[in-house]
Amino acid sequence: EGDHVKIYYPLIPFSWLYGFGVTVRNIMFECGLLHSESFDVPVISIGNITVGGTGKTPHTEYLINYS
Repeated sequence: EGDHVKIYYPLIPFSWLYGFGVTVRNIMFECGLLHSESFDVPVISIGNITVGGTGKTPHTEYLINYS
């Protein structure tokens, strides 16, 4: 209730695994094992970890039709 965040304790180990994976990925970028890609045109990335129902498709259509 209120502004409190509900914690689902059984999912905590998965958050540790996710954090470990992100840390390893960042280290690989820093060591040069992974490389980022550059493009000659501006790129807009639309999306996040949520799948469905967040309005990505309508937003993309709006950006495509924006003049």
